[in-house]
Amino acid sequence: MDYTLIHWAKKNLWDFLIFERAKKLLGKNLDSNSFLEVKWWEYISDELLIEINKTKAIIICGWPGLQQSIYPSVYPLRNNLNDINVPIYTLWSWWKWIPWDNASLYKYKFTNKSKQLLDKIKYFWVRDYKTKTALIENGYKNVSMNWCPVWYDLESIWKEFSLPKNIGDIKNIVFTPAQNPVLHKQSIDSIYLLKELFPSSNIIISFHRWIKVDGETSLSESKNIEKIIKVAKELNLEVKDTSYSTEKIKFYNDCDLHIWYRVHAHIYFLSKRLPSILIHEDGRWLWVSESIWIDWINWWKRNIFSSIIEKINNRYVTYIYNVTFWTIKADKNCIKILKNTLNNYIDNWFNKYKWTKEVIDSNFLIMKNFINNKIWEWK
Repeated sequence: MDYTLIHWAKKNLWDFLIFERAKKLLGKNLDSNSFLEVKWWEYISDELLIEINKTKAIIICGWPGLQQSIYPSVYPLRNNLNDINVPIYTLWSWWKWIPWDNASLYKYKFTNKSKQLLDKIKYFWVRDYKTKTALIENGYKNVSMNWCPVWYDLESIWKEFSLPKNIGDIKNIVFTPAQNPVLHKQSIDSIYLLKELFPSSNIIISFHRWIKVDGETSLSESKNIEKIIKVAKELNLEVKDTSYSTEKIKFYNDCDLHIWYRVHAHIYFLSKRLPSILIHEDGRWLWVSESIWIDWINWWKRNIFSSIIEKINNRYVTYIYNVTFWTIKADKNCIKILKNTLNNYIDNWFNKYKWTKEVIDSNFLIMKNFINNKIWEWK
């Protein structure tokens, strides 16, 4: 095997999508499809370590692991990281945080244990500018922003967007509900709104994580999903399980519009040159929108405890995720904003997406050139 590829493909559709798109891009630019595939959640055994150290490099593919305790909580790897003798790169990694404001960005710190892993990484290729800033603020200068691999559908690069001209052109709509139970009411209200605005369209409710309670889906998330499915069935809407395999979203290619929460349904539609409107669940969503220069909607707003908790948090070097989350609540105006946004897009024939095409295509060239220019380090 030429390269070790540590991936996140476990259950959530987007992790499979990132993994598959990344392998295609790497295979094309590395002139090699010889990958030793390692799952992120597994400890590296002595036998596997021998095989890894025979490869040219470890590439951590897609990485929502830039969290305060990424090692060993996110990546167990080895008890002794010095056992790994090959260079480590992150590919299209990103920082996960709520809320996604500058205060949390500049006060964010990694644990000492996590720094043991970060110090071993030869180069960080990240998905957005905020992630780059978070790393630089923690002293890591070996970082470049190269966007998300899911943007780049090799069959769609250079193609124009397929944009509806009127309501009648929008025959099939994909709606992806929120994972967070806090957003249950927003998800339900959004479904009713879509039925109101698109009474003749086929609306498909797509669950990227499905409903089973396991290590990837909690009991509260599962109950939230079951309630959404109940409403969907009452309205005679299609419900689809799209977890575990990208084969399950091939029907996306025949749809005309994606609405709402799942960021990689959003990116997938854009990569296929189809319109999508996204609401942000956390900072990863916002940073994608910022990078691609496209409109967005936030699900949250500050609550009455915000200023008090922020003052407490600002007294500490490290931001505390759960405490910070208490400073926000669901915005009741989201549905109204969505309605206005949809009407504006329809009135203007979704023309804003013509610029999105230019951004994706130009970034594709930058990403390709970057990989080619860095390739000598891996040989």
